[in-house]
This record gives sequence, structure tokens and C-alpha cells, in this order.
Amino acid sequence: MRRGVTATSLILLAGSLIGFAAASNAATKQPPTASPQAADPTSVDFARLRAEFGGRSDFSDMCERDRPLHRLAELVHQQHWTDVLAASAPWLQQCPIDIDAHLIRAIALKELGRAAESDHHAEWFRGLVDSILTSGDGRTPQTAFIVISVAEEYSILRVLQMKPTRHVIMATGVDALHVQGDVGVAGIIYFNPAAHIRRLGERSATPK
Repeated sequence: MRRGVTATSLILLAGSLIGFAAASNAATKQPPTASPQAADPTSVDFARLRAEFGGRSDFSDMCERDRPLHRLAELVHQQHWTDVLAASAPWLQQCPIDIDAHLIRAIALKELGRAAESDHHAEWFRGLVDSILTSGDGRTPQTAFIVISVAEEYSILRVLQMKPTRHVIMATGVDALHVQGDVGVAGIIYFNPAAHIRRLGERSATPK
């Protein structure tokens, strides 16, 4: 029950920020050299940044272990906005490519009347999401969205306001997520988690 409430809350949160951030700048972009709290989103190549993190051997330690997503969702539900900021700041310093954390921090800042800072994280949210949604169309295994983790798959489903009903791993390694929308629309969205699979292979090949 707790996980269901969290997922529903995040779907609603994602819906509230669709179109909230400004469209990403079309100029040539470079990887950020500062934290997400300081880096100008218009200077960030989000696809490259995600690929660099996805290729890290310590990605699990950086962005998966002790991920505070459920804690952040609970704080949002309780409207403890200053606690959201306290919990999300160190996490985003460590893992600046966490889509959900940027979304939740943007909403907390907006609720606290800190509009400029909220817009900043909303733009990071939008940039990260757009870098996935422009990597394919998700309609076929051949045109699957390219993601660096399974967490990104579920972040995108929340952005699209879709709930997963079944998760199938195809022989090619592509994930087929059967989904359903709030108005009864159902279908399959395909994701290519090649970086995730590669990391799993590297871990299994490492001598114990």
C-alpha cells in the first residue's frame, strides 16, 4: 500500500510540472562543471551527462544505494517542504541525474516561494526527461527509449502518467513495460537499459 501511494503521488507531481520548465536551449551544450544547484541548465548536455554517469563503475553506489525517493515522497505528502530541501540537496550533489529528486525539489522550492530556484530544478527535470524522450519513441523494441537505469524507466512512466502492469525483459535486453493510463488507455512502452545491463555484466565478471 505504501509503495502504491508513493507511485501515485509521484505521478501527480510529474503531471504538475509538465510544461512548467522552459524548453531546453538549442545551442551547443557542454557537460556541467558544477553542482546541479549551481550549473546553468542551458549549458548542460543532459544526454552526455547521463551517459557518463551510466558508464561509471560506481553508479550503484552513487545513484541507487540509499536513494531517498520514498522518503522524499512522504515528506511531500506531509508538506514538509524544508525537510524536502534538506534531504534532496546532498542527494543531488551525489547523483545530479535523478529525475524524481529534481522534480520534488522544484515543487518544494515553489511551495516555499523560491521561484527562481524552483525554475532552475524544473529545467534540470525537463532537460533530463527530454534527453530520454528524444532518444527514441518507445513504440517498438528498435526505437526504445534509451535509459541508464531501471529507475529512469519508472521516472518516465510517471512523467507520461502511466502505471506499469507488467515488466517483461526481452531476449535482446530491451524492457517491455505494459502500462495503463488513468483514462483506461493501455499499451507497451519499450526501454533500452543497455548501460544497466553492461554494469550488471561487469559486476558478475568481477572476481569475488
